[in-house]
Amino acid sequence: MKTCSQTRWFVPAHASLLIRQWNDEYIVHHALSNDTHRISAIPGELVACLSTFGQQSLSDLARHIDVDEAETRDILEALKALDMVACR
Repeated sequence: MKTCSQTRWFVPAHASLLIRQWNDEYIVHHALSNDTHRISAIPGELVACLSTFGQQSLSDLARHIDVDEAETRDILEALKALDMVACR
């Protein structure tokens, strides 16, 4: 599987995510698959950031959530597997 550490991350338009935050959790509904996911604060913040601000680099996202780039990349790759985010 290709990793996306040196590219731009974004929320795919086809995902049509609906994001809600409750305390330290996020509820994310993925319209295309009709799946609803409950995710913790850091992954939720990443999805919300990309949904709000558009394409971001790995380093910008890591700074935004104050987590090192390796951990941020791992989280993004997990979200990518759920088709919540993508990279190019």
